[in-house]
Amino acid sequence: MRARKLLMILALILCGVGRGQAQTIDEVYKKALTEGGTLNFYGTLAQINAETILPAFEKRFPGIKVNHVDATADQLAARVIAESRGGKVIADIFQTLLDGLVHVKDQGLFLEKLYPEAAAYPQELKGTELGRQRSDLHRAGVEHG
Repeated sequence: MRARKLLMILALILCGVGRGQAQTIDEVYKKALTEGGTLNFYGTLAQINAETILPAFEKRFPGIKVNHVDATADQLAARVIAESRGGKVIADIFQTLLDGLVHVKDQGLFLEKLYPEAAAYPQELKGTELGRQRSDLHRAGVEHG
């Protein structure tokens, strides 16, 4: 079940290519195919999860090849920040532990993107508000799970 949830999350953030008006997953998928069909996924997935989730994703979205960059949360955060400062962001998706997300968010590198499919989720789980709350807790030294 956990792998299925992770696959759905990965599908919901497929490529992050839609800027401006909200697009459906299928619209983003079609656009991704025309843009080369490679999804650069920076993530801390355990190998056993990657072996399940990434092939299932590629099966669900034929023609999209997942380039999984696996490293520690600190290494991935540093890489994303360095790419951004260098003006050449390679990652389409950045998945990591909360500390890494907070660090990248504090650098102003999050792009808010809500797909129409996100309407089914509770409001408190959408957008950067949740990240802001957790970021404030993190800076205050509050432990969170």
